[in-house]
Amino acid sequence: RIFNVRGYLVRTLVEEEQSPGYKLIIWDGTNDDGDQVSSGIYFCQMYTPSNPNGGRFVRTKKMLRLR
Repeated sequence: RIFNVRGYLVRTLVEEEQSPGYKLIIWDGTNDDGDQVSSGIYFCQMYTPSNPNGGRFVRTKKMLRLR
């Protein structure tokens, strides 16, 4: 998921279960409506569902969009 600096969800890139392994997802700079977003700082959040032991992987990366 992609969020703006105010914490609003901008785009959901993948919302389905994935098999283990390396993946490549390219964000084209649009929101869920297909409109181009403005330049600025965005955050990409990746996560896994909770496992039976109660753990969950969550990773957030900061991105800078210039255009």
